[in-house]
Amino acid sequence: MVVSVNPEPHKSEFNVLLNSTIDELNKHAKKSPATPNAENGTISVNFSVGNTSTMQSASRPPVIGYLPGWQNTVGRRINEAFQTGWGSKTSQSFNWTETLQMRR
Repeated sequence: MVVSVNPEPHKSEFNVLLNSTIDELNKHAKKSPATPNAENGTISVNFSVGNTSTMQSASRPPVIGYLPGWQNTVGRRINEAFQTGWGSKTSQSFNWTETLQMRR
C-alpha cells in the first residue's frame, strides 16, 4: 500500500495514492478465488492482502527514496537504526469476502 506523509495531500497526490492502492488491490483480486452459486446467482470473492513495512518505507523522500541507490545505502541505515520496537519491520494483512450478483 502507498501512504502519504503529507497530512493534507494535494488532490493530484491523493489521486496518485488512490490509483496506486486500487492497482495493488486489483493485483490481489486477480489472484483471489471466486466461488459461483448458481442457485442464487451470486459469486463470492475472497480477498487476502498482505503488506510489510519498514521505517525506510515510512520515511523515504518522494522519487529518490524508491531508487535502489537510496534503499541500499541511506534506507538500509535507517532500518538498521530501527531493528526492534517502534519503527521496526511490521506486517499486516486483511481479508474480506465480497458477494457479487451475476448478470442474468
